[in-house]
Amino acid sequence: MVTALRLLFLGLLAVWFFPGETRAASAVTIWPVNPVLGSAAPAAALWLENNDHHTVLLQIRVFRWTQDSTGDQYADQTEIVASPPMASVAPGVRQLIRLIRAGSMLPNAETAYRIIIDEIPTPESRQAAAKSGPQIAIQLRYSVPLFVYGTGAPTGTSAPTMASDIKEQPTLHWHVETRNGRRFLDVANTGHIHAQLSQVSLGKTTVSTGLLGYVLPGRTMEWPLAGNPGGEPLQAVVNGGLKHETIPAQQ
Repeated sequence: MVTALRLLFLGLLAVWFFPGETRAASAVTIWPVNPVLGSAAPAAALWLENNDHHTVLLQIRVFRWTQDSTGDQYADQTEIVASPPMASVAPGVRQLIRLIRAGSMLPNAETAYRIIIDEIPTPESRQAAAKSGPQIAIQLRYSVPLFVYGTGAPTGTSAPTMASDIKEQPTLHWHVETRNGRRFLDVANTGHIHAQLSQVSLGKTTVSTGLLGYVLPGRTMEWPLAGNPGGEPLQAVVNGGLKHETIPAQQ
């Protein structure tokens, strides 16, 4: 089943100041929220639907996504192209964005990207904001992960279209590290596929009720722990699975 998610406050692009209340400038539904591009596919589809009462102008860019000791890093790239890169979407209209493979991918590997969708102010949206009375109108930024597979990548299926189609599982281990009096949960992924972690608990302590974050292949990510949680096990929903999994501690 195609999954849609209304991403209203993933990021803040710009703010127009008016004295008074705050309102979201638009509501854009994006699906799928977990697109992938299989090794044999020339392109993947991303749909944008405008649920607002005025036309929205959207800029679509694709960045290479890596991770290091400081966290997520984004860089310009030329392997994946969004077409069209700009879209004017009328109220109630669905816009197709094609994510086109324009360069060769690393063989036997998963490569991560981030699709960044920015709402651009238009005269119509400014006029609509002014007619609504005193307010702060917020321009939004939407961020969607994209995973692309080269020839021979271990996806477990020949033609995946969403991350949930990937049968391969990440290989995860964890430990708790203390630095400067603060405790951090470190999760390492030594597998070939990304790990999306949500609904995470450590022993009897809830670490995250929703999405905690991603660990890309070959990387270690850390998250601060509130209080003084201890014990085992570390449990999480991995890559949108139907049940919690127990992640083994690092030996």
